[in-house]
Amino acid sequence: AMSNALGMSGAAAGSADGEGAEVDSELKAALSGVVRSKGFLWLAQSSTAAMYWSHAGAHFELQLVGRWWDTVPREQWPEWQAEAIAADFEGEEGDRRQEIVFIGLGMDTARAKITKALDGCLLTDEEMAMYKENAADLQELVNRFPNPLPVKSMQ
Repeated sequence: AMSNALGMSGAAAGSADGEGAEVDSELKAALSGVVRSKGFLWLAQSSTAAMYWSHAGAHFELQLVGRWWDTVPREQWPEWQAEAIAADFEGEEGDRRQEIVFIGLGMDTARAKITKALDGCLLTDEEMAMYKENAADLQELVNRFPNPLPVKSMQ
């Protein structure tokens, strides 16, 4: 699990200086052997929204699955799940994390490339400080860290 939010704007859309396009190219190349990937995603555009990444073949979906438990008062946690929920907490970010599983061909050699490409999408320390300063202001986070990927709401 990674402890910084993911800034998808650089990875998916490219940036004016071309750095994002390089990350995008690396990410596409690294993911070429992946046939399935899924897991939880923390995007920098929200401090509360828990996202679910789901990919199979040519299908990719990013879904809003609710709130990170760290943003829900403990007395509102389901009593029977409280211990399991707390086990996902790490450091000051609570249960916010990047936790994606990749399944495919040649994963032994692709792992380092995938990790490097996705690490390039994580917020820098400076961006993370900016994120923390603005965490309570959703509109400011959306403006500073736009997400070009379509997001579905859980139904």
